[in-house]
Amino acid sequence: MNIKIHDLIEAEYKKLLIEKLRKFEGIKYESYSDDHGIPTIGVGFALIIKLKANIFRFSTKIFNEFKNLGINLSSYEKDQVKNILNKIVYYLNNNSNVEDVVKKDFTKKCLLKMPKSFKLNDKQIAKMLDKKIDEAENLVKNRGINLGFSRERLILVDLVFNSPELLGKNLSKAVKNGDRLRAWYEIRYKSNGDQSVGIAKRRYEESEMFNCFSGNN
Repeated sequence: MNIKIHDLIEAEYKKLLIEKLRKFEGIKYESYSDDHGIPTIGVGFALIIKLKANIFRFSTKIFNEFKNLGINLSSYEKDQVKNILNKIVYYLNNNSNVEDVVKKDFTKKCLLKMPKSFKLNDKQIAKMLDKKIDEAENLVKNRGINLGFSRERLILVDLVFNSPELLGKNLSKAVKNGDRLRAWYEIRYKSNGDQSVGIAKRRYEESEMFNCFSGNN
């Protein structure tokens, strides 16, 4: 028994989801460091892959993604990007105990050397956002959660977009069992392991949106 939902029409759902992601993630046309030192671009698109807690790696798949957006980097530019991101990966993997503010400063300095062509426009950001949303939607679906076009599904997709591990077994179980209060608790209090103030504000808004609408029944 899935949790009771507050239905939305498909167009409204998609519009609201994009609005929330743009608000929570922000929009940046050039690469930047997030609050944890992760090199990022666009609407929260990480430029390195998180394998597990404090372990990252670089993947050349990023060049295919940029090519699909119409951005063709030269071999020299690709080498520049690869070297910069690998330098950041090495630093993050070997300095997990360093404060986030120090990681962020290191990453920011590294990204200053990114080639000027490594940037996105509004159309490219929108296209990449659609792709990342589809990936998040599929992950929610693969967890056996079917909530139609609803506010509840929107919040779960938003969480997964932020980090797939946020839709863990406890939250998934609460949603499937129809336990709204437990799901609300997991979102607000169990989805900010780093105790980040910015993330806490995001979780507060997400949990309020999830909790305040009990569905049509």
